[in-house]
Amino acid sequence: MTQKIALPHERLLAYQVALELLRQVQEARSVCLNIAEGVGRVGAGDKKRVYGIARGECCEAAAALDVAIAGNECDAIESRAARDTAGRLYALLTGLMRRYDSETFRPKTSHPTVDRNTNETEIGDDNEPEFGSEQEHETG
Repeated sequence: MTQKIALPHERLLAYQVALELLRQVQEARSVCLNIAEGVGRVGAGDKKRVYGIARGECCEAAAALDVAIAGNECDAIESRAARDTAGRLYALLTGLMRRYDSETFRPKTSHPTVDRNTNETEIGDDNEPEFGSEQEHETG
């Protein structure tokens, strides 16, 4: 008997909501796949990029709902519920992208500065945690 090993994306609320949207609208398949890919990425910039792609796919799925409603191709009540799910997913993906904003754009190393009075070079405060450190992730 094999034991199922939980993967990181399975714990994300955004992934769970994307699966819910997928059950409601088949066009949302790529949203689920991009969320799983994003959580599997290592770099903050790469994660943010893939979550942005997932958010774009979410918008596309919502537009597909609009088109289906306008063409009388689906039940309007069920479609509105799926559209609400898409809106919730969009907000969650935006939050995931914002999580990596400061990590993506802040330099990871301090640049040396020279004190003009003493001509000594200062590297910076060694006690200041850098963005992207383990301390920051524990509180986030």
